[in-house]
Amino acid sequence: MKKIAITGNIGSGKTTISNILLQEGYEVFQCDKEISKLYLCSDLKKEIKTAFNNKVDNLFFKNGKINKKSLSDYVFSSPASLRKLEKIVYSYLEITKKKFLKKNKKKGFIFFDIPLLFEKKQEDDYNYIIYLVLNKENQKKRVLKRKNMNEFKLKKILKNQKNLSKSKKISLLLDTNNKRAVVKKNLLSFIKEIKRT
Repeated sequence: MKKIAITGNIGSGKTTISNILLQEGYEVFQCDKEISKLYLCSDLKKEIKTAFNNKVDNLFFKNGKINKKSLSDYVFSSPASLRKLEKIVYSYLEITKKKFLKKNKKKGFIFFDIPLLFEKKQEDDYNYIIYLVLNKENQKKRVLKRKNMNEFKLKKILKNQKNLSKSKKISLLLDTNNKRAVVKKNLLSFIKEIKRT
């Protein structure tokens, strides 16, 4: 089994790449989607309540769900709090990832959409790394279309992200400024190439 990571900064197109791969019949572990599911887990909610209940206004809705907007607004204004939240969430995420690996252990190739691959020093866990890049103008346009996003929050997020496109660990640098058809062609050409090795 070959493990391929997809990474890049916010708005770089990780979800688009994941969707292309899913349409092509590949298995993709999507961190952000899995984290959204984990936020419904009672154990995780308890840990978040213990860590942030006295710091974040309206941390929970009346229905018991976490107010992700209030929580993210708070942690992206405090690097220490962001690290604390990541530590809690990523411990649960690793369990989910292990289950995904076990389920797909007989597959030839499996993909992992991991936003914080280099930041979490996980680059050596993968056989190949696809790094997505785009210009700042397109990044801003894409991200500001998202729900609960604004320029202030985007600046805070970007402050915590580095451009790691020069890393020698990267197997494919994929420019997502291009049209979807071009991006898809370049992606599938790369997969075809590594299948030969």
